[in-house]
Amino acid sequence: MDFPTVFFNHLLLSIVPWIAGGLIGGSLGYLLALAIRPLQSRSGLYRVLRLLPWRTIAFILAAIAVYAPYPFVLLGPVLGPILPRSGFLIHALASISFAVLALALPFTTSIIAGYWFPPSLRERLVAGARTLGVASVVLAITPSHWGVRSAGWLITTVEPFDYPRAPMFWLGCGIVVSVALLVDLMMGLIQMVIARPAETGAKG
Repeated sequence: MDFPTVFFNHLLLSIVPWIAGGLIGGSLGYLLALAIRPLQSRSGLYRVLRLLPWRTIAFILAAIAVYAPYPFVLLGPVLGPILPRSGFLIHALASISFAVLALALPFTTSIIAGYWFPPSLRERLVAGARTLGVASVVLAITPSHWGVRSAGWLITTVEPFDYPRAPMFWLGCGIVVSVALLVDLMMGLIQMVIARPAETGAKG
């Protein structure tokens, strides 16, 4: 085993997506926070915004990037010249960067909005449980590697890059998305009920 190469590749696959995906996703998240800030003066509408299933969207996009990286293979001809003779490393960098971006965007928006208009402790706890619940649904794809026949098994047993012709793959995706939405919206209703009206928060 070429340990230096393995160590360098893992470091590269960690640092580059963290910087690229974090910067782009964080910047877009800040712009989105600025866009929704005027809505926070309307307490009724701001309360309803808690129902948006952004956690499901973010985690599903991240899972697609990690488990079904077919779209990112198409970036090879564009990104390949940046790292010649890199093989699939460039595709892995693109997929992980997109996954980080998908998570960084909504989390940045949520953090900034929470700073401007601090939620109550109860709402913070419910929001945290909501995030963990949706993450758990998506992470449940992983046990398929141990032969557990769940939705993840339907997704990960498809031949590589044969997704358009694999109905079982789409069935698995549908199950994951449906359960994630169920958890997300159920916890969102609880969060909306206990949310206090938006109040004047930090000035920054």
